[in-house]
Amino acid sequence: MVKLRGDSFRDTMLATLDSEGGWVPPFYIKTQYKSASYASGRRPAPDEKAVKGMNNEKMKEYADHLDRYVDEPTRLVMDRLSAHTAKSSRDYIEAKKCTDGRQKFKTLLLPPKGAFLISPLDFGFFSYYKSEFYKYDRSTPELKFWAANQVWKKVDPNKVVEFFRKCHLIGREKVGTLRQQLHELVRSSVPEELEDVVDFYDGWLSGAFEVDGVAAPRELPFELPMQLDEAGLDGIHWNKWGSHGKKL
Repeated sequence: MVKLRGDSFRDTMLATLDSEGGWVPPFYIKTQYKSASYASGRRPAPDEKAVKGMNNEKMKEYADHLDRYVDEPTRLVMDRLSAHTAKSSRDYIEAKKCTDGRQKFKTLLLPPKGAFLISPLDFGFFSYYKSEFYKYDRSTPELKFWAANQVWKKVDPNKVVEFFRKCHLIGREKVGTLRQQLHELVRSSVPEELEDVVDFYDGWLSGAFEVDGVAAPRELPFELPMQLDEAGLDGIHWNKWGSHGKKL
């Protein structure tokens, strides 16, 4: 979410990054209210429903947005927002085809309560992005979206790759446990509200239960996740369900 000075409305920006440093231009959702003034540009038409943020219909619009910039089989990794987990949304996304007829997207959901540890967006990208975004005038919706695009053009591909590496989604280095890293971040004991996350990770690491799309604990060799049928690991990327790798 992005908040601006002078305009009390909060709008939604969907960021889409890939592990090679490329990105798709952001997708914006402008907040609407039935009671907003006409001058604000946030009042829906009388026969339209006000848009308050991401929902299943907006998720389909986002899929159409991605469709314009990607033309090869690609994994789309998302957190568990209700619009991401909805069957109608995922079916719509996975129905997209490349120009050669291959399936364009396969969706992969992050484990519950784990996005802050392994999502490159939550882990660091948004704070990095907002540090520049807040330097611009954001007093109107038009200025805000203009500012967001200006900052997006400045995104350093190397920083994007760094976020993926810090989440251990890519890389050849041996990975320590997330529990140790979490302790380093909080500097003392695990906060009570995060204990479930740590317990979840420990259960996954020990092999006590399986997570959809993860075939083995992190310290073991990669195995083929079921989402990536007929793909192979080429270096550190899946060669059929990788990223487009191009900065547009």
